[in-house]
Amino acid sequence: MTDKKTNHVQAFHNLMCVTLRGKHLQSMSRDELVKYNYKLGAAIHLIPETLQTNGTLTATAWFDINQLDPSGTKNAWGDWAKEFADTILVSLPMSPLDIFNKP
Repeated sequence: MTDKKTNHVQAFHNLMCVTLRGKHLQSMSRDELVKYNYKLGAAIHLIPETLQTNGTLTATAWFDINQLDPSGTKNAWGDWAKEFADTILVSLPMSPLDIFNKP
């Protein structure tokens, strides 16, 4: 595997681990967990294909992942997006809202 592919696989692996086994899940009710899982599935289901095709995520995927991250806000990137971006060697805009204005 090339370094780029290795980075993509590692980034996706790390994201799966933190989203599916993170401590944030412990405090969720059953209904909250069902909603979270639906939103997570919607946010990540195209990540492997998108990485393979574009080398990065769509603006919507970055934003959706950040909204699921307990450390993310609409104005600041959370740990999940920052770690993913660092692993695949891309830069994020200053604010999650700025991602939709990125050329």
